[in-house]
Order: sequence, then structure tokens, then C-alpha cells
Amino acid sequence: MEEKSEVTCEDGPACSGSVERTGKATSTVKSEITEQTRREVKTFAAQILKVLKSYVTQQDKDYEEWLGVKAEDRVTVSVEYPLYQQSQACYAVNTLIDKTAKVHKRTSYCGGERSAADYQDVEIKREVYQSLLVSGKIFFTWKKMKCIASVFFSGNYSEASFVHAKKHAKTSKKFQAELREFMCKHNYFKGEKLEFMPYSRIKFLSFPDLDWNSLILKKELKDEIALNLIFPLHNQKLCDKFNVPWRRGVLLAGVPGTGKTQLGRVLCNKLDGITVIWATCKSVQDVSRVRNLFEIARNFAPTLIVMEDLDFYGQDREFTTNPIVGELLNQLDGNAPNVGVFVLATTNRPYLLDKALADRPSRFDIKLVFGLPDVNERRAMINLFGKKKNIKPSVDYIARMSDKLTGAHIKEVINYAQLVSLNDGREEIQTKDIDLALRKVKTKLEAQRKNNLVR
Repeated sequence: MEEKSEVTCEDGPACSGSVERTGKATSTVKSEITEQTRREVKTFAAQILKVLKSYVTQQDKDYEEWLGVKAEDRVTVSVEYPLYQQSQACYAVNTLIDKTAKVHKRTSYCGGERSAADYQDVEIKREVYQSLLVSGKIFFTWKKMKCIASVFFSGNYSEASFVHAKKHAKTSKKFQAELREFMCKHNYFKGEKLEFMPYSRIKFLSFPDLDWNSLILKKELKDEIALNLIFPLHNQKLCDKFNVPWRRGVLLAGVPGTGKTQLGRVLCNKLDGITVIWATCKSVQDVSRVRNLFEIARNFAPTLIVMEDLDFYGQDREFTTNPIVGELLNQLDGNAPNVGVFVLATTNRPYLLDKALADRPSRFDIKLVFGLPDVNERRAMINLFGKKKNIKPSVDYIARMSDKLTGAHIKEVINYAQLVSLNDGREEIQTKDIDLALRKVKTKLEAQRKNNLVR
């Protein structure tokens, strides 16, 4: 049989009522403590806010002293520039203020206290650098308007803001208009050869000094390039007069090493006064960058965009989802005017391209095929690559033995043979050196073909 037990206390047979009374008392005490804590926190927060309101930083003092008005009587005009205009905007803000305003001081602030302004050498022309304020404040007077320019042209930031008294609103609008006009007038990228970088930045393009003699190409191909690119780029008025769209797309297709990229380098040398923007597949990796590339081209027109390895980002949408193709189609032949924008694209694998991209005029109006060089072209290449070299075997021999090789392969054969001869203590390139080089190059090429790396 189960025994029932009862817990007893000194004050009575059971303590359950006592526990209940104690619980209520404890709850009341906790409630009083919580309310008291709230009052104390509220009082403390009010004291902190009072201190913060009364605290004035050195930046606040400098702003009020220079502008002559309190914060509520000021206006801030902020301008954000695309990253491709970062250096140009930095140059414009610094130079316009230096030339047309009276500068009081340049400084910066950290936590409201003064600190050193940040200067950097900015390339304002090819291989010409100028020290400019890239992060800091400029206190200046422009046509009786006292103003503070805050500039931040560093990293992924490209912006400037201008603080002035409300009464100077009209003068501020005139200053902003002059700044925009100055940027347009001093656009040192226009007419230059540029490299399109990741995150839509641009920089001056480095390219070798080449002419048409540096490129062994069929006459028909040279004539087509002259007709579709060089002539219209330099003859806008004629195109307009006879209603020929002043824009064109040319697609170069062929196996690697046949001269497609070399042609682009030659054009960099031949197109004086024409902006050339060189874009690799690494720099065109998403929709926004494609959009920015064409935006830059329109701003710097007349422009030739060189798009390398189009097959990496222009693949047929039947096999993969590719939003870049859609954006590229829109930029090539969409609603945005492409007046003065010409495109030269290269591909090693034209069979992978989206049909709407490769087989549609007004996007790519003409496709030029760069095939393997014939025997006469190979002779010309051997003479070109053999300059300053003492080659014993005849040009005809090397040309005959280098059948089915590209220009890049033929160049490698000659350079490899020269290294072999020099390593043997000879300046003269002998037949055995050429034969060894041919075997090396052909063996490597055959292995690539077996692995489907080349066709």
C-alpha cells in the first residue's frame, strides 16, 4: 500500500500556502527593480544625448567657421561617377578648383578631427602623371560662394560632394555646369587606346609598335578590314550623306595563331584619333560589364571595341543559359544609339556562337575567316620572323616543311631552332635545328588535336 506523506513546516502542517505568498512577494520586488532600472537607463540615455548634442567636433567647427552658417542652413550636392570616369572626375574636380577658385585649405577628417589628406599620382595622359587629392576636403571660394568639396576617388568609390550655404544655390548650379563642361572638354581618354578592366575600369592600353608589314595577311582580308572599319571610321560625313549607318560589326574567325589578335594591334597603331577599347573575356563576365563597355564606347566615340575570344561569353543559348548573350545582342542592335561605335570580335570556335549573334547583319555585319597560311604566306612569314637571324636552310625548305602550321607555330619553329643553335655554341641555324623544332611543334600540335584542344 502506498503511503502519502506531507511536508510540514514549523508554522503549520504544510508550507504550500507559504510558498505561494513568497512567490508573489518576489514577483513584486522584481517588478519594482525592473521599473527602477528602466527609469535609470532612461535617465542615463537622456544624459548621453545631451552630451552628444553639446559635443562639437573640429570638423563641425571648421565647417561653420568657413561657411558662416549652421548645419540646417547648408546644402550638400553629391555626384557619383562611374568607375571608368574615376580618374577623369578626380582630375576635373581638382583642376577646375585650382584654376577657377581660390583655395583656402586642403585637409581631411577622421572621427571629426583633422587628419592628413590623401594624394595619389594619377595618369592624366599616356605616361603623364599628376599628384591629385583623391580623398579629403577642399575649402574654396568660387565667385563669392564659399564651398567645401569632399572627394573620394579611391578603390571602388568614385564620388564628390559639395557643401555650401543655401543662399548660394544658383551659384552652385553654375559651378556644377562648369564642372560637367570641363570634364567633357578635357576628356583625355577620347581618341586613346584603352584597356577595359574588371569592374568596368579603364586604363591606357600598352601595345607594340606594328604596321601592316608586321602582319602577313591575304590581300582580300586586308581590303575587307579597310572597307568595313578603317574607311567608315574616318568618313562619318560620307556615311551620313548616303544614309550608311555609322557603325559596323566585324567578326574574325579562325584557329589560334592565324593573326586575329595581331590585326587588332595593327589597328591600334593605324587608327589615329579613334578610341580603341580592348576587352578580354575576363573583363566581360556579366551583364552589367557588357552594358558599361558599350556605354564607355558611346561616350568616347568614334570608337572601335575589340572583343577577344567571343566564344567564351557568346555561346549558343540552345546549349546553356547565357544572359550575357541577350545583353550583348541588345547593346549591338538595341534601342540605344550606337552612332560611331564599331566592333571587331575574334573567336577561335565560331561554331559555338549563338546564331542570333554570329549570323545576323547589324550585329556582326561581316564574318572574315582567318585560315592557315598558304606557301607564299609562309615564305613571307619566315622572312619576317627570320630577320637578324642567320638561317642556313632555304626559305622554300622551311615553307614546304611547315605546311598546316599557323603563323604563330612558324614563329615558334624559328625561335626554338635559334635557341638550339645558340645552346650548341653556334649563331647559325642549321637544317637539323629546324627539323628538331618542327618535330617538337608538330608533336605538341598533334597531341592537342587528339585531346580536342584544337581542330
